[in-house]
Amino acid sequence: YLDLKKNKFRIPRSKSEIVKIIRDRRKIKSDDKIKENKDFKSNFFKILKKRLKLNSTRNLIIHSNFTNMINLGIKPEDFISGIFNFFPSITIFSPSGFFRERKIKLNSLKKIKPNNEFGLLSKELLKRFKPKIFRNNNPFDNLIGYNRKKKYFDNKNYLAYGKDSPYRKLLNQNTSIMLLDVTFFYNSMFHMAELDANVPYRNFKKFTFNKKEFQLFARNREKLYLDYSKFEKIKEIKKITKVINFKKIKIRIINYKSLYKTSLKLLKKNPNFLLN
Repeated sequence: YLDLKKNKFRIPRSKSEIVKIIRDRRKIKSDDKIKENKDFKSNFFKILKKRLKLNSTRNLIIHSNFTNMINLGIKPEDFISGIFNFFPSITIFSPSGFFRERKIKLNSLKKIKPNNEFGLLSKELLKRFKPKIFRNNNPFDNLIGYNRKKKYFDNKNYLAYGKDSPYRKLLNQNTSIMLLDVTFFYNSMFHMAELDANVPYRNFKKFTFNKKEFQLFARNREKLYLDYSKFEKIKEIKKITKVINFKKIKIRIINYKSLYKTSLKLLKKNPNFLLN
């Protein structure tokens, strides 16, 4: 940045002149990056539409990490707009954070507020469409959904991943899963397969939240490590997984029902499959 032979101020005489040199050099560098990012963004959604073929898909559950996307000029709001431009009738879902108790200093009362822990996409959905979104009431089975018609199924459920949960209802509604720069480790649907396979390392536990009773098929030991990435190495699952690469970005698309059936079959055959 401080190559004195190239800078137009010659020898800087003050801090402000040094700052001007740095800003000038950064401006040139960032302008080139903006042009490159605009081209990439345009091509990204064109290729996505061509290769995804989601026209018959009614719902899309997205698990995401936007680090590489943002570095290439695509923010969560750009991604959401792009999806709805190409697939206007789709409903997108994203896992959301659990609910936590936060102390409000002004009146010293505890107030329940949503606390997002699942990344930028669900945070953007909450911020952008909050009055119009779907959000189910179970704090451990929490999905945010949005479509342009603002029509959703009933969102109340007692058992996380049980018969009334949104994950269960999406099984029969032509649903796909998108893993955007994340591995199978982050795919929440596998908890439903564990529930239906009645795996030995989980038990039913009741808990009360906001004066309502819920139930969770919880781990017997809190620090028990379960490696959900193991699923992506299974031959039958590889066959039903479509992989798309864009520069540093990796996208996996899988039919939701097919993945559920395959993972359930595997867990019934080997209930301890996920344990190390």
